[in-house]
Parts: sequence; structure tokens; C-alpha cells
Amino acid sequence: MTHPFEIEQETTLPASPEQVWGAISTGPRIDSWFMGRNEVEPREGGVAAMDTGGHREAAVINAYEPGKRFATRTPTGDDGRFMAFENLIEGRDGGSSVLRVVQSGLLGDGWQDECDALRCGWPFHLHTLREYLTHFPGRTGVPVFAVAPSDGRSVQEVRAVLTHGLSLPDPVALGARAHGRTPSRWTCRCWTARWSGRRTSASRSAPLTGFTPSSTPPTPR
Repeated sequence: MTHPFEIEQETTLPASPEQVWGAISTGPRIDSWFMGRNEVEPREGGVAAMDTGGHREAAVINAYEPGKRFATRTPTGDDGRFMAFENLIEGRDGGSSVLRVVQSGLLGDGWQDECDALRCGWPFHLHTLREYLTHFPGRTGVPVFAVAPSDGRSVQEVRAVLTHGLSLPDPVALGARAHGRTPSRWTCRCWTARWSGRRTSASRSAPLTGFTPSSTPPTPR
């Protein structure tokens, strides 16, 4: 049995409508703040596709109005499920813009948990979009998708392991410094915690200047 849902989010962004449009309607720039690797055919009736960890999902573009509106819809599955996204952009004084995102569709069994996860995810993604447009406008990032089994550990236990590995305090405090260690024995000392939510955390690094050699691991805080 399917269940309808709708999630609406709105955010003010420090960018012109043209800059926001580029960030939400071109594959490499979507990669820079959203999920997976994205491909977009820039036309109404084109295909917008996302690949996340080898899982590819495609949608048809049913609205393509540069600087104003970008909307997609996935095909209806055999079980009746589908997802639709609508992005509306409005310019504001001072070179800023308001972006309104509406995600809707039909979900299957367990729809309440899935809807809750989607609702929790959007503030995180829109925060990342704001960071991207503020600090890296016009640039593109490379998405990295990594998954590890939880071995039966709870969300809280997994989060504790992650924050400890990055030398972050728990709970994560905005502005806290994160430290990561690579196999080449270089330690990144430039990440700063920029978001902390019930299920997600995010950090931002300064471009190009973030690595210093280290022969010992950082001391966890």
C-alpha cells in the first residue's frame, strides 16, 4: 500500500538566481553539495540521473526554466512508488535569493520512517548548499561515497566512533576543529565543524592548504 507525502523547505542563499540555478541544475555542481554523481540533460523532457554507491536512479525533467524553476519526477514503479522534486528560485535585494524545495510522491511500507529520514536530510543538504555558494561559488567538488557495516551498533554508537576518529567533541560543537589521518601519514588540520544535527554532521576545509606532515596521530578531544 502506498502513502502520499510532501516535504517543503525554504532557505535564503547568498547568491544570485543565476548562481543558484547553476548549483541545482548542472551535474558537477549538484555533486558539490548534494549526494552522489549527477547528470542533467539541460532541457524539459531530458533526464536527471543520480548514481549513489552504484545505485542509479533517473527522473524526467518536467520543468526547466533557467533562474526560476527546475522540477523532476521519477517513473512510477510496479508498487506505485515515485518521487517528485520541485525547486523554485526567487531573487532578493542585495544579490541574494530564496530557494524553495518541494519533495513529494508516494512511499511504500515503512513510509513514516522514510519520510522522517527525508525530512531530517533536507536542512543538512540546504546548509551544505549555502556553504558551497558562500565559500566555493563556481567551483566543483568530487563526491566520495563510503559505506561501512555497523555490526549491530546503534546510531549513537556509530556517531561516537566517527566523532572520536575525527578528534571532535561529542556533542559536535560548531567551529570545532577536526583532524583526519591518511595512510601517507599526513594529517589534515583544516576541517571545521559547520553542521550538527540529529542524524548528520558536516565539516568544511580550506581549499588547497589543508595538509601538514605528522608522525603521530592527533590526540582525541
